[in-house]
Amino acid sequence: MSRILVNAIFSLTLFSFSSCYNDSEEHLQYFNNCDTSLAKGPLFTKVDSLITSRCNGAGCHVNGERAGGYNFDNVCAVVSAWSNIQSSCVSNSRMPLGSPFNSSERSIISTWIDAGHRYDN
Repeated sequence: MSRILVNAIFSLTLFSFSSCYNDSEEHLQYFNNCDTSLAKGPLFTKVDSLITSRCNGAGCHVNGERAGGYNFDNVCAVVSAWSNIQSSCVSNSRMPLGSPFNSSERSIISTWIDAGHRYDN
């Protein structure tokens, strides 16, 4: 193999390993806007209450059930799924099944999302 090819392979290998250096759980929690070491914010508290009563309370996204691929037993799962919640519950108003969120509930979710969709908002 030529020296240039060997150097290129070495550089790509080194780059691929160094690009994963910061995938610690702390980094992933921050990336997902879910640092539970902080106090739960008032906006998220309202959203969490809605999800607990309307999504988990209906038995859809709770107790390990991953209806539609989502299990909201954990608050970080709610925070991480903010985009899907916005799409399914606010933009398209198709969730919760049978009784979608009303305009007031959609406003609560939108306010939290617009504020940064963080655990501590």
